[in-house]
Amino acid sequence: MSDQLKILYRSKDVLVVDKNIDTKINSNDESINEVTVAKQLASYFPQLIDNTVEFGFRFAHRLDYATSGVLCIALNKTTAGTFQKCFSNRKILKHYLALVHGHLEDKCLFIDVPIGQSSIHTDIYRMCVSSSPHCIQPVKRCSTVAVRLETGLYDGAAASKLLLIPLTGRTHQLRVHCCHIGHRIIGDYMYSDRTDTQPPRMMLHSYRIHVPLKPQPLDITAPDYFMSETNPSWQATHVYTTYQEFCDSFYTQGPDNIALNLTDLSLKTVTVEEVKGVM
Repeated sequence: MSDQLKILYRSKDVLVVDKNIDTKINSNDESINEVTVAKQLASYFPQLIDNTVEFGFRFAHRLDYATSGVLCIALNKTTAGTFQKCFSNRKILKHYLALVHGHLEDKCLFIDVPIGQSSIHTDIYRMCVSSSPHCIQPVKRCSTVAVRLETGLYDGAAASKLLLIPLTGRTHQLRVHCCHIGHRIIGDYMYSDRTDTQPPRMMLHSYRIHVPLKPQPLDITAPDYFMSETNPSWQATHVYTTYQEFCDSFYTQGPDNIALNLTDLSLKTVTVEEVKGVM
């Protein structure tokens, strides 16, 4: 893990960083000698520390410890409130890239499967689909669009590169939904029952965020780390669509947001009854 902080964007209201893999956003025990995003920010931008909020910074959203990519920090209370309102009204676009095990047969899936906390696993944050007999506190609707971008090989084994679009924001939603369709994210230690240890990281990356801030929307894209040129373990053998081609074809730019045209996607819907993976 690197302690270098990669800045994607900065204004008087917002700071956006490219979060490193295997890094906590903050820690309740600051006496532990570990790198967190909060500590990185305090080191790079001591003048931006706000002692009125916990950990000194207003994180507009969260990323899992093992997930890399776009992470937004609101630099004042007003902007933090705007982020919260946009999330509540589902006005924020978030795109993730993932490398998953196996070749996804369908070009586009609508995964409409509630998830809840698992009662049997030692990992306290582990979740499962609501149809599991071990699922407690099932949440309401939980939906993800999964788009097949490429198929190929990761370390010689069949793999796919997916664009994952969460339409809701539940804990571990993308990881659980990928397991449910039988294509677990490569390097996901928790949801492989701690067996997928060979990859150097979990292959889930927060790639882009669009927030309808005023007067200018915030639209930030991180580097794509799942390319053969920079990640030689991944070799794409078939490209079905590029990220830009997909966005050009299925998104409509409005005055306040970017809307995904779900009716034009020819989506195959996956429900809780269609269990392919094992949780």
